[in-house]
Amino acid sequence: LPYSGSTGCYWNRCTFCPEKAEGTRYLPIPPERVISDLNLLKEGPSPVLIHFLDSAVSPSLMEALSDKGPSVPWYGFARVGRQLADPDFCLSLKRSGCVMLQLGIESGDQTVLDKMEKGTSIKMASQALKALKKAGIATYVYLIFGTPAENLKSAKKTLEFITSHCGSIDFLNLAV
Repeated sequence: LPYSGSTGCYWNRCTFCPEKAEGTRYLPIPPERVISDLNLLKEGPSPVLIHFLDSAVSPSLMEALSDKGPSVPWYGFARVGRQLADPDFCLSLKRSGCVMLQLGIESGDQTVLDKMEKGTSIKMASQALKALKKAGIATYVYLIFGTPAENLKSAKKTLEFITSHCGSIDFLNLAV
C-alpha cells in the first residue's frame, strides 16, 4: 500500500536534486496524523506492506514510526543521519515494522558529498549501514557516478566503500 507522509524533501539542499531545481516545497503531514492514517489503513484494507513514497522520511516521522509504528511491514527512503547510526533506534524501527530503507549514499568520497551538499558523512553512512544490518533492516543503496565533483580517484573510493560494506548492503542502484 503506497503512502505519502510528505511532498518534497525536508533537506532540499542536494545540488543534484530535481526537487530543489524545480522549487518543490516541503509539505509534511504531521507525524501524529500519519500514525493515525496508518492505523486506519491497517484496520481497513489490511496491507501486507506499506511503501512510504516520501523523498525522505523526515527525522520526526521516523521517530514517530519507531515509537508508534504501524506494526505492519514498511519501507521507504531515508537520509543517512544520527538516528540511523544509532543501533538502538534501528532496533526500534525494526520493531515498528521497518523491513528496508532506501538510502541515497551517492558517493564514498567525502569531498564529493560535500560538493553535492549531501549533509552526510562517510563515517555516518558506515555506522548506519552497520546498525541497520544488526537490526535486521535491509538496505537499498543509491550511488551516483560521474558527477561534476567526481574524478577517477573519488570513484575508486566509492567502490572501496561499497566493497568494505558489502555485508551490510542488500541492494544497489547505480546511476551514471
